[in-house]
Amino acid sequence: MKYEDNKEGVYEFGETNQAFKFHEGKIWIDGVEFNNGLIEARWFPKKEIRWFAEEPKNSKNNIIPIFDLEDKELNILDSKNNYFSLSAKITSTNPPSGYIPEIEIGDSKHPLKKVIAHWINGPNIIPGENVIFHYKNRTSYQKGRISFSGAGYNILIDPRPHLSKEIKKAKECGGYILSHAMEITREDGGSFTGKEAKDLLYALQLALSFARGNFTSPNIPTGFDFNNEIMWQNWSIKHAEKYGIGVSWWDPHTSEDLKDFLNLFLNKFVDSDPDAWKTLKFITQSALASNNEGFIEQKIVTAFSALDHLYWYKYVLKGDGKLSKKRKYEDQRIRRMIFDISHKYQVPKELKTLSYWAKTKI
Repeated sequence: MKYEDNKEGVYEFGETNQAFKFHEGKIWIDGVEFNNGLIEARWFPKKEIRWFAEEPKNSKNNIIPIFDLEDKELNILDSKNNYFSLSAKITSTNPPSGYIPEIEIGDSKHPLKKVIAHWINGPNIIPGENVIFHYKNRTSYQKGRISFSGAGYNILIDPRPHLSKEIKKAKECGGYILSHAMEITREDGGSFTGKEAKDLLYALQLALSFARGNFTSPNIPTGFDFNNEIMWQNWSIKHAEKYGIGVSWWDPHTSEDLKDFLNLFLNKFVDSDPDAWKTLKFITQSALASNNEGFIEQKIVTAFSALDHLYWYKYVLKGDGKLSKKRKYEDQRIRRMIFDISHKYQVPKELKTLSYWAKTKI
């Protein structure tokens, strides 16, 4: 049985609901230098990127800066000791702190060899492929890797160590974890840009969320060039939901089914027909919304709107271009779609009840 080393992320996985640090060290606020600055991302109790600053450099001389609540310019040093600026909101002045919108570091158009990202509250993929985790005094073997291709990319998603235990802990406290590390490369070994990576990450978020039954998301992507140097980063936190919400159509014990689905989904992302991707986005988002917490009326209306949209795409936009002269109500339109599908995919005879329903009710 073949085992391969796990793909390490850029950031440590940490504990449940633990914030992870983008930056720790000197920080400049409107030109005022602080020795102890911190920028971190968190999902609990609120999804946001927070910043804090303590101990002004000249505090020993009793020079204490006074700030108002207007937007501030923050300056920090990156990993190459280059200054870069970002716009920040301030919510407290003593000590100064606040939050930051999405930040891009580096050139989003620079050619990249690979992108590493982290999934928040991703599913436990069973059995998956085999991976090895190396520690100081021991080696651990675990299943759960999934590798697939789609839209011209190779995508590899590895679980964090002891993922099953960590998911159980997150469910008990209703929290969030960094569950997986992901590596993205081109199938042909070529380059791609940070902008292209962001579009692909959004498609991946929709696909895996749809399979899981509620939102998960890839976050904090970091782009590396062919010299393995960091050239691009996106400091942002995308929407993810707690474990246990919604119902999944995908059985997590069938990793091959998931790979096939993700491949088909991503290929629509690069489909030459832009209407196909727009339709897929809409019905995926609607499915997630109708599978979430909320009023039953809201879920029904959302689901039927998605089905109506799918009917329009299939039979009007890509069909004969016109509706039937006889008005079709929503249930009739749904029946027609199911009837057409039933000609291609026959219900197994051993499923007697379902077979009877398919023959008499559709």
